[in-house]
Amino acid sequence: MPQIHSGILATGSYLPKEEVSNDEIALRIGTTSEWIERKTQIRTRRYAAPDEATSDLAAKAAMEALERAGIDPEQLDYLLVSTSTGDFPQPPTSTLVQELIGATNAACLDLNAVCSGFVFALEMARGAHCTQS
Repeated sequence: MPQIHSGILATGSYLPKEEVSNDEIALRIGTTSEWIERKTQIRTRRYAAPDEATSDLAAKAAMEALERAGIDPEQLDYLLVSTSTGDFPQPPTSTLVQELIGATNAACLDLNAVCSGFVFALEMARGAHCTQS
């Protein structure tokens, strides 16, 4: 059996434009920005625009990663999306990302594991690639 090598070739990210400070959140919930930062370690967060869905954010990050890696979307074997805030209950968000980026050959899978989702998705990708024949 041939040995299969896998690894992370590149990463990508995308941040929505609207930045919301703890001061704004504190006013809404009746606390202070210092309390929010002390409890969460968060100073600001980004809000997606009304016309941006999770699939849009993921597709922009995926395209950046593919560009950095020098890979075409058609070369992808798997497309995993880890989120607890998908676009809809059905279809899976990964299939929407697949269409947006043109990953026509990729098997798609959504994973909802909240905060630890990235770690679980990374392990699933490693395991799937290692057992490929």
